[in-house]
Amino acid sequence: MTVVPRGILHGVLYAAQAIALALFMYGVQGRCAREIRARVCAWPAIGASATGWPSLRRWIARASSLWRSIRPSLPNASTRQRAERAAMTLVAHAQIGGDDAARVFDGAVRAR
Repeated sequence: MTVVPRGILHGVLYAAQAIALALFMYGVQGRCAREIRARVCAWPAIGASATGWPSLRRWIARASSLWRSIRPSLPNASTRQRAERAAMTLVAHAQIGGDDAARVFDGAVRAR
């Protein structure tokens, strides 16, 4: 058995809060992947990765396996719609008030 802090997800490099914030910024706020990477990623974008952020696409695709409370999206949903659904599910798990950006951060560690 391995014990880790609550915000650590299995098989990903980033904390649950960072992934949830990235999903929220992409799906709800409509920001571009490059802008999200600049705000969330600890490493600078170099070369081909400067045009987007492959990790963001992977997180969107895996959201329902990262948090079991997120139901899979409909097959015809766009990437942004999938990210929005995941982010708003995490917002619903938050136990704090305030704006949705803060609530998605809190909900990321409470959702299971």
